[in-house]
Amino acid sequence: MFERIEGAGATPGDAPVAAAPEQFDAESVQQIWLRPMERRETDQEGAISLARTLLETVCKHILDDAGVAYESDTDLPAL
Repeated sequence: MFERIEGAGATPGDAPVAAAPEQFDAESVQQIWLRPMERRETDQEGAISLARTLLETVCKHILDDAGVAYESDTDLPAL
């Protein structure tokens, strides 16, 4: 997921969120979380984008599981 975000022209709300993993578990989320934590000293903007995308993806996954409808372009504050 993060490789797609880091690509040219990618933004946090684009395809990576739509292509979220089908299953989240604590270990996989923690592994993904380590990437922005590692970048916080060298690439603050990138770290924020990665962390925001993770939160947005997890929120959408929770809403999907709960059967709550939302627009695909709904951003984190609206979720």
